[in-house]
Amino acid sequence: MNTLFRFFAFCAMILLASCSTTEEIWINSDGTGRFAYHVDMSELYPFLMMGLQQELNPTAPPEEDGDGTLPPDSVIERDKAKDAVEQLLAKESLDTIIYVKPLVDQLLAKEGMTTDDLWQKLRDEDNEDMTKAEKEKFIGAFQDMMGMDIRLQMNQQESKFIFTLGQAFDDPNEAFGFLGTLMELLEKTGQGGDAEKLAAVKDGLNSTTKYQLKGSSLNISRKPTNLDALQEEGGNEQMAMMQMFMGGSKYKMVIHLPGKVKSADFKGAEVDGQTVTIEMPLSDLYDEKGALDFDIKFKPKKNITWSETKMPEN
Repeated sequence: MNTLFRFFAFCAMILLASCSTTEEIWINSDGTGRFAYHVDMSELYPFLMMGLQQELNPTAPPEEDGDGTLPPDSVIERDKAKDAVEQLLAKESLDTIIYVKPLVDQLLAKEGMTTDDLWQKLRDEDNEDMTKAEKEKFIGAFQDMMGMDIRLQMNQQESKFIFTLGQAFDDPNEAFGFLGTLMELLEKTGQGGDAEKLAAVKDGLNSTTKYQLKGSSLNISRKPTNLDALQEEGGNEQMAMMQMFMGGSKYKMVIHLPGKVKSADFKGAEVDGQTVTIEMPLSDLYDEKGALDFDIKFKPKKNITWSETKMPEN
């Protein structure tokens, strides 16, 4: 569960990163589609490299067992992380996509299990804290998580470092919704680790964008991120650094709809056929007055299916 928590925290960090971000969504005629969150961390490139170097030569030792030795799992995780960092630093450029489902399948195969076996095990597990309905809810969230992919683009010569989190969905409002559900699971079962860290990540996830598609109208809403919770977790120094980098960062949202756009009631929105683009300073999303809530009206067309996600030009 600790590994699972770190994965959720990583996803939340990407979604809340104080770097230029592009949130992009493609909606097909049947309501299915794809969501991508592009985070350009190039401005932080020197600091990211420093962090990776520290991963190779940590100043603080890993947590030990009571007898002063490292737990076997910690040793394995440390060595794997070190190998991965060394390989990353050795590359001058990298453009790779990591699909979550094959990774999960490989891990389960080592235990002689399949995903169907895992779902059945979760259903059969005797857990007084979870109802049957809650188990099915969390299984659905796990299944959604397995549909994720992570793209990493890095170029040392250009000081380029870009992350993209992507997910296909059956309903626009489901985009990355599984993160909140699984965080709820960790909180309910007491497996999320430090309560303050869990609260900070959970609060951040509450400020992710929500999409509501109703016929020929799409409502887009987003609560401002609560910096107080992040400050309690990260401390004043980390918060000051975050705000410094946030100063010149931009936030862009690109919405591709299944029909020609008729109107978008967001000031400054750019409309181009079936696509709406809005842009603002990233800092606006951390302003208590900066909540997003606007509607896009469009003329639906049948058989509109958008192509696969592509990284926008930088």
